[in-house]
Amino acid sequence: MIWWLEHAQRFLKERRAITSLEQSSEWLRGVAWRLEKGARFEVDFEVVHGEEVFELTLEYPDLFPMTPPSVIVRSKQRVSGHQWGTGGELCLEYRPDNWEEHVTGAMMMESAHRLIASERPAEGRGIVPSAHNITLGQSLRNANCRFLMRRALRSYLQGKNTGTVYKAVITERRTQKAFVAIVNSLTGLGEADTWIDVDVPAPQWPYKSQAWLVHVDDLKVVPIFDTVDAFHAWLVEAGFSDVAAGLQSDETLNAIIVADGSDSRFTWLTTPLKERGLIHYKVVNEEAQQRRRPESHDALKGKKVGLIGCGSLGSKIAVSLVRSGVGEIHLVDDDILMPGNLERHDLDWRMIGHHKSAALRARIEEIAPSCVVTTQQVGLGKQEAAGTIASLLDRLGNCDLIIDATANAIAFNYCAGTAQVNRKPMVWAEVFAGGIGGYIARSRPDLEPPPAAARRQILAWCDAQGVQWTGVANDYGVENGTEPPLIADDGDVAVIAAHTTRLAIDTFGIAGDSDFPYPVYMIGLSNKWLFSQPFDTKPVSLIFEPWHELAPANSEAAKEAVEFAVSLLPKDDDSNAASSAA
Repeated sequence: MIWWLEHAQRFLKERRAITSLEQSSEWLRGVAWRLEKGARFEVDFEVVHGEEVFELTLEYPDLFPMTPPSVIVRSKQRVSGHQWGTGGELCLEYRPDNWEEHVTGAMMMESAHRLIASERPAEGRGIVPSAHNITLGQSLRNANCRFLMRRALRSYLQGKNTGTVYKAVITERRTQKAFVAIVNSLTGLGEADTWIDVDVPAPQWPYKSQAWLVHVDDLKVVPIFDTVDAFHAWLVEAGFSDVAAGLQSDETLNAIIVADGSDSRFTWLTTPLKERGLIHYKVVNEEAQQRRRPESHDALKGKKVGLIGCGSLGSKIAVSLVRSGVGEIHLVDDDILMPGNLERHDLDWRMIGHHKSAALRARIEEIAPSCVVTTQQVGLGKQEAAGTIASLLDRLGNCDLIIDATANAIAFNYCAGTAQVNRKPMVWAEVFAGGIGGYIARSRPDLEPPPAAARRQILAWCDAQGVQWTGVANDYGVENGTEPPLIADDGDVAVIAAHTTRLAIDTFGIAGDSDFPYPVYMIGLSNKWLFSQPFDTKPVSLIFEPWHELAPANSEAAKEAVEFAVSLLPKDDDSNAASSAA
């Protein structure tokens, strides 16, 4: 779009307004219009204030007058405290956050003049209040080396005596744009005191390094050092002789942190020792964050979830549950992550070739290090040793909630039986082929029919709708088999996973009354099968069937079973005979 052709009348108005301002103002001169590449108009002008002349340029954007023009310092100097860098744009009264179409380029020039004049009064120094705050992201754009000072570390140091030296383990995580260092643990020299930040992932090679932290009274009185010699001299004078010696002799010492109870400085030490230099990192202080989860979710820390199936659906459910506050999760899956899985899976290329359950554990530990994650590489719906299955089901029976994310009938039956025998709630979900949608379901002891009965009723409900199934014949679980994988994109899976997570959290009852009046929901993502449109949801009622309990231990049947088992044990005579024969 060429705005001055689309809005020719506005263009003429702009020219007349700038010409009029130049003729009536003593401070404006040197106005010159230019047509730049892309048919964009720019206007060079000069602002005169006292004996100073400021060379500026007004740049009209392609979307003018819907968006504001920019006023740039043409001399490549910093002329204002409200300027984006040397030779950058001036931050004026009219900006994208308050822009109105009636504002003209001439008014932008007047605003630039007011800013410059206000900052240069006849006497003293003028300060123009800022109309907005610089965000943390803006302040770090050019800071490639950063140190995150955690609130937990500041709190720890506030309770300790100053003058102490600590050996620190640090982790440095890297992207193409930045290095970010963080302290994992501290160990006081000459004492047994050790502090570990349990909310930070354990450091891994090659990103694990050693540093020293010196705890001072007031960081403000400590100079910022330009050379190793100056840093060394201060360390000796301040009584940190061990750190000073290491600065000049220990190549494994990668950084020195100088901190008080409220702030810190992080200095990276380059190698080799003979050419050692200093790199000062930008310190980012972690501030108190507002609560992002409901208070009721705090109770999830004491809950344990057993999750069967770590594929696309299961991986998203697991990560979401952990982010929601679940404190322990047991992951079961024997499948390997392959490149094709990345279209829908929560994992990425770093875990290709690994077992999905083990890779998902590593992913969770990067998100919530305090979460207890255990795994079993077992295919519950495949050929496995009876003892292996028995061990797995025993562990599932000790969970507070069982989730089946396999859409595999064999795996479902194992989970259902375990839930019923141990009287544990169970949640399961399936994604339908072809982007149609999916369903979520749950079974709670004595509130809904047991899982197997519930699934039978769900299938009967589908048949009773009298609408022919339009999807492919396979189900979500066959992507681990020899048949073609299910056709559903990441959005389809993510929607069903999100609803499953909410149903699972609700099942714990941490927020009081349930938000789900039905045990089953068919969730449409298109206008196919039963659904009239995307997000068309069909709740399904189930007829209650009792959760059968095992007979009491003192029943006649139990007595007979015990007597039979005892009869099979070796007799004393048989045992003695066997011993003699040996």
